[in-house]
Amino acid sequence: MIARKFRGFMPASLLPPAEFISLVHEMHLRLGKIHEHTLYEGFKDWATRHPSGARAVAECLADQTYESPFFGLALEGWRRYDQQGALGAALLASEDQRPMVRRQAILALAGFVAASDNIRRSAARRLSALIMAGDLEARRAAIIIPSANLRRHRKRGESDILTLQNQDIPTLRLQAKAA
Repeated sequence: MIARKFRGFMPASLLPPAEFISLVHEMHLRLGKIHEHTLYEGFKDWATRHPSGARAVAECLADQTYESPFFGLALEGWRRYDQQGALGAALLASEDQRPMVRRQAILALAGFVAASDNIRRSAARRLSALIMAGDLEARRAAIIIPSANLRRHRKRGESDILTLQNQDIPTLRLQAKAA
């Protein structure tokens, strides 16, 4: 009951982003895993209504030393109004040492499948680089996560796959090293 009420409160919150994410983390800690999905949905609603706040939260979480299950959702909210900025943050976070942050950044990169061509291709290049040279967990995430998005956006996804197929393996390796 508390989780559902808090979810309803979240989108209407006018708290500054740093205070808001602190409150969300506290509620997440107190309510536990059983209510995690409800908090995620409330946070997504908040990020949709407050895209500049989502950017501030994503930047704040990227600068922290702890893991946050809300980082990817903040990137998603940010992406809705500033794709280039969100892409830059996702690219940086895809190299983060924190596994949860890195995994959420890879998920965010996969979400750029419906973006403009240059942004989508930048995200696809990074995902390709992770497949070629990432650690095992990053490789898995870079392969598995985008597949669902490619199915939803088949037309654009097919053009990215054709672009990758037309490149030879040495070129992909050079791109992976450059990324």
